Amino acid sequence: MANDIAGNARYPIYHSQPLARRLVIRVIATQKTLQKTAPKAPQGRRGITRRIFASGAIWLVFWLALFDVSLGLMKPLRHVDVQNYIFEDQDPMDDKARELLSPFSHYNVLLIGSSLLAATAGVDFTEEKQVKTSTEWNFYTKAHALDHRLSSNLHVNSESFNMGIAACMIQEDKLILQKALESGHQPAVLMLFLAPRDFIDNSHKADAHVVKYFAQRQPFWTKLSWRASTQENFDRVITGLSSLYRSRGHYMKVIELAACNAMHRAPNLFYAQQGEKYWREFSPPQIIAPLSVFKHNRPKVLPREDAAKKMSKYYEVAYWPINHKRYQEEMTALAQLLELAKQNHILPLVVNMPRGLANESMLPEEFRSQYMADLARTCANDQVKYVNFEGSQAFDATDFSDGVHLSPTGGAKFLDLLTSQLAEDKGFDKQLHTALDRR
Repeated sequence: MANDIAGNARYPIYHSQPLARRLVIRVIATQKTLQKTAPKAPQGRRGITRRIFASGAIWLVFWLALFDVSLGLMKPLRHVDVQNYIFEDQDPMDDKARELLSPFSHYNVLLIGSSLLAATAGVDFTEEKQVKTSTEWNFYTKAHALDHRLSSNLHVNSESFNMGIAACMIQEDKLILQKALESGHQPAVLMLFLAPRDFIDNSHKADAHVVKYFAQRQPFWTKLSWRASTQENFDRVITGLSSLYRSRGHYMKVIELAACNAMHRAPNLFYAQQGEKYWREFSPPQIIAPLSVFKHNRPKVLPREDAAKKMSKYYEVAYWPINHKRYQEEMTALAQLLELAKQNHILPLVVNMPRGLANESMLPEEFRSQYMADLARTCANDQVKYVNFEGSQAFDATDFSDGVHLSPTGGAKFLDLLTSQLAEDKGFDKQLHTALDRR
């Protein structure tokens, strides 16, 4: 090549040029030679495939999608505690529903209800000598303590699935059972754990939470509407496809609060107006590390009195004013849920959960009497076993962690009483054996 470049025929004045220009001439000649000898770009499918994998834009989209999927699976905000905020990652609905509907899940007893079902998780963790955070309590789907007592007292082999969801209403309980049946699962026994709030909660919208979750699981093209604007259709589609886009506001809130704390600034106007009181009340974002990773991290537990006061404020809003129209709608949904179970050869059991005396007294005696009478009548009409712990003298204030939810010791007492009562009913005992043996 050097001889060619230096040849007088093609470059007669090559050696007479300055060094810099000679280098340019050499580079140009080398490039032309390479172009002549380089193989032609492949054509057809192989050529298209190579161009796709060589595209930086394609790889950028791939890594962004992989990052988004990883965030959706890991749910990092699940382990962030922010005062007065509950993030979507901290809602156990997604994890529990995926496990409930998975073809790899196996259970023959389905437990549905509200956060009162967390009592079974507390009993499991206490008896198995495990210390868990509140987040791990909410995401727990087993009920080993209940299965053990069913085996000891009723001599049946059960594998229970705890589908308790905070603030769940009866219509949502029915939807959960419908989705479980549609997914191909057919539990032998359905245990429904109820309380008056499940029928009248004013703070819980009818189309929120469970209904919203299953609506988001629909194919994205079903969410498009010709009447909606382009931006609205884009938001509907990308919200269903991208967990990062769906939770972008939550991530920004954590960053904002952390930055405010680092720079000693109030996070909003309310705290700014508090003056020095702000520094005492405001709690910056804190990491709730899983106890399996950091053994020294222990869940924060409010004193029973403080927890009861906090819970009573919630129930004042949930109970008052009593929404009688919604009460009737939820009671109708209960009858439909029991009928759905019977149609699919599922043995239902309805349990009216115990509550603290202070919480029970928040409702008028007239409404409580109507509620218990309607529950008993609805169950009797469908010939469903009904166990009532409303006003039970077996529980006292020490059995509740906040006046409503059972503590681990109270939960163990509850499971003992429940399974003992079921064992005393020979008719139900026989039905339970028949149902579980059939599956």
